[in-house]
Amino acid sequence: MRVPTWLTPRRQIRRTVAGCVLRPDGMDWVVLAGSPTAPDTLCCAEQLDIPVALQADAATAWDGPALGQWLGSFLRAHDHPIDGICMFVDDAWVSTYTVGLAQALRGDDLHFQLMAELEALHLPDLSQMCVAYARVNVASTQEPPSAVERYRVGVVAQAHVHVLEQMARTAGVPVWAIEPRADAVQRTQDNDLLSALPGASVALDLQCDAALGLALGGWADPCLRFSTNRTPQEAHTRCAWWTRTAATISAGALLACVGVAGWAAWSQPPTDGLDVEANQRVLDAAKQEELALRTQVQHTQALTQWWHTQTAWQNQTAQWGRVLAQQAHGVWVSQVQQHDGHWVVQGEALSSAHVHQLLQALTALDIWIQAPRAQRLQLSHGTSTRMVSTWQFRIEADLKASL
Repeated sequence: MRVPTWLTPRRQIRRTVAGCVLRPDGMDWVVLAGSPTAPDTLCCAEQLDIPVALQADAATAWDGPALGQWLGSFLRAHDHPIDGICMFVDDAWVSTYTVGLAQALRGDDLHFQLMAELEALHLPDLSQMCVAYARVNVASTQEPPSAVERYRVGVVAQAHVHVLEQMARTAGVPVWAIEPRADAVQRTQDNDLLSALPGASVALDLQCDAALGLALGGWADPCLRFSTNRTPQEAHTRCAWWTRTAATISAGALLACVGVAGWAAWSQPPTDGLDVEANQRVLDAAKQEELALRTQVQHTQALTQWWHTQTAWQNQTAQWGRVLAQQAHGVWVSQVQQHDGHWVVQGEALSSAHVHQLLQALTALDIWIQAPRAQRLQLSHGTSTRMVSTWQFRIEADLKASL
């Protein structure tokens, strides 16, 4: 008897993840496999020797593409098909901070405020750094609820992360995570992750504890995940603009062709009654097609105008964002809102002078239809939990539309 397909158990999708730890003269390499929920098989745990020509020390930088070619050859020679690789950056290269922010902050607002807090710490040029952050778990649930969310923020030079990404890209392996070494080692203490692995495998793996912790990252989201490619929005925007431009040109050409064809059909003298009716039908069809194309062209033009407006607002947003980050001393921004061209920022300051300095710096930008103005500026006296009195402010302005 044939078993119905809905009674046949589906083959569970397997996952294979490698943990890679680079040492001055070698590499720790651990590969785990398992279901999407937990690892259950140790594929290999090796301490590999890197060719002398590719070795590096504290005074020599790693050659990412050359290491990637060597790793790719190793994978092909040993038939190691893996779904992803997890690597680490040395803890000495990573600076970590704990920042408290309003719980209401999410998405771009959260990222902007975190970057402003880092700017206030007078860190080096953040454009050359990779920044990763994660919420800090509350240790006790008996503590009273707070309006402040605590974040652990890690900062590392892009050069360290770029070498590892180059290595994986050249080897043809997707990068799943690049994280601090301490985070990977701490993961080896998670008994839930190790419970499905045989005891002998775990004992062998622990000889390469950091590589084991990295490989376990395929089944546990890293807290701090560094990457030099945050979001490819700029390339996507350019592609969308070229697509809309090509659509506009094509629609215009089609409209011209239809107009010429309709005029030619209308201008030909009829030979008899049947030809007149046929020409009339052709003309009616041409008019309908012309109307549809006109509608499409108008829609495309509206999309193009929308894109120009969004691009202008994006550039203007970057300008006032830099001013807020530079003027963060004495000012704490709790909320930033931008709806179309209307811009609102709220927060607290140590004095009214700090607010006026921020207003002057923002007003100097040539991006406003209506310059920033303080809609609210009032003194908030300290409470039992906050002894310092602060000035609460609300600033509003209207951005220019695209030209």
